[in-house]
Amino acid sequence: MKTSLRPAALAAAILVLAAASPAHAQGPGGGSTTYGGSYAGVYTLSNGSKSLSGAAAVLDSSAATDTSTIWVSNTGKLTLTGARITQSTDTSSTDDASRWGLNATVLASAGGTVAIQGGSVSSSGIGGNGLFSTGASSSITMSNGSIATTGSNGAHGVDVTYGGAITLNNVNVSTTGAHSSAIATDFGGGTVVVDKGVITTTGAQSAGIYSTGNITVKNASVTSYADNGAVIDADGQVTLVNTALTGRMNGFMLWRTVPDTSLQGDVHATGGSINGVTGDAFLVTGTDAHLALDSVTLTAGSGVLVDVTSGGTAEVTAADMTLVGNLFADATSTLAVSLVDSSLVGSVTHATLSLDDDSFWSLTGNSFLDGLSVDSLSQIDFNGYTITLDDGTVLGATAAVPEPGMPALLLAGCGAIGVLARRRGARPAA
Repeated sequence: MKTSLRPAALAAAILVLAAASPAHAQGPGGGSTTYGGSYAGVYTLSNGSKSLSGAAAVLDSSAATDTSTIWVSNTGKLTLTGARITQSTDTSSTDDASRWGLNATVLASAGGTVAIQGGSVSSSGIGGNGLFSTGASSSITMSNGSIATTGSNGAHGVDVTYGGAITLNNVNVSTTGAHSSAIATDFGGGTVVVDKGVITTTGAQSAGIYSTGNITVKNASVTSYADNGAVIDADGQVTLVNTALTGRMNGFMLWRTVPDTSLQGDVHATGGSINGVTGDAFLVTGTDAHLALDSVTLTAGSGVLVDVTSGGTAEVTAADMTLVGNLFADATSTLAVSLVDSSLVGSVTHATLSLDDDSFWSLTGNSFLDGLSVDSLSQIDFNGYTITLDDGTVLGATAAVPEPGMPALLLAGCGAIGVLARRRGARPAA
């Protein structure tokens, strides 16, 4: 148990020393959840169940603007085996393509369901989303196949809106256009579940994952060669399990494109890795975020693992991890990090840091904390650097390790918390 203690009460136990966000076309949206226009499809099904395979499952849409290759709606249920589905027409409205699935290669709307077993889905048109599911009870599943879009703009690999659902199992997904995230939930949210597969994007402002809803990716590789590995907008959620996520910019960017300040983005990651090649592992800007990380490897070209800016707030829990890099919040933002059976090698700026009794911190630079919770000074290797608390108290490397029953370290500043004293053996740096 840790107890709250103020700096003055611990003077004998411590040494006091003198001393731009990329724009994305997607967003949570709002307004009507019912499409006011009209759909068209080369193959349509609005009721009953149908199965297509072989030559019957080779379908193409290249004749008319805003025409899907397959459109299934209402009570229609379509099963495709070994399909080759292509689409090459441009949409007349990239907004309607992203919001309602206009011009999608495979479209499920108003409760329609599609199951694709094997084969491929490809498109080359603007707004030519690969798979698109919109509306509650609409769903598409695909297994053991591939999805590729090459349209120059607004051609996502898979996208869901207004409660739609898509499930992929062992499907590779690639996009090359701008504003063409590979795995996306958009207006009104929805659910996407991916198990296995290689996911890539190469276009500008095209994240590997873009979530305004609930996206789960397991046992997969996700890489954006020009943008963030994943973007969470407003209250979107992303769950990663044993997945390697890489962004040319940041691993994750969390932001908010709507004015509702009550919304919080969530990341749950277990196993795998998160890499920001030129940026941060996590950039939280102007929004609230909760990051729950377990046994994940984080790397960042910027050297900053978690970066909170522009009035953002982030709560981070890292369990069974070795964190090599810095934690940073600007003066307008709030960052709280809890380490559980983990080690941190880096500096911390404008954050509250909590270490359980199996965690360790090795400083690589002077650090400035709003609060600190630790059971023993032996859990901190100062390496000649200092920790400055927000009331001006400075902790240094020569602070004595207290005897049993004496307070070990204080936590200063607003909402600061202290520690329960107990002697611990020294730990090696992780």
